[in-house]
Amino acid sequence: MSADVEALIAEAVEEFRAALPARAARVAALAAAGDAPGAEAEAHALAGAAGCYGFDAVGEAARAVERGGAAHLPALLAAAEAACRPR
Repeated sequence: MSADVEALIAEAVEEFRAALPARAARVAALAAAGDAPGAEAEAHALAGAAGCYGFDAVGEAARAVERGGAAHLPALLAAAEAACRPR
C-alpha cells in the first residue's frame, strides 16, 4: 500500500474518531426523545461504520443498543469516549 493511501486511511480513521462523541450522543438523544426506531437506526449505522474503521468496542456497544435498546446507552457512550482518548 502506498504512503498516500495509508495517509488517506489514517485521516479517515481520525475523522471518524473525532465524530464518535457526536454520533453516540445522537443515538442517546433519539432514545431520550422516545424515538426508539430512530435510535436503533442510528445505532445500526454507527455499528457498521465502527466495524469498518476498526473500533470494535464501539461497534459492539452500538449493536447492543440497536438490539437491546436504551439500557445499553451507557456502554456505547463509554466506548465512544474511550476511543477518543489519546493513545
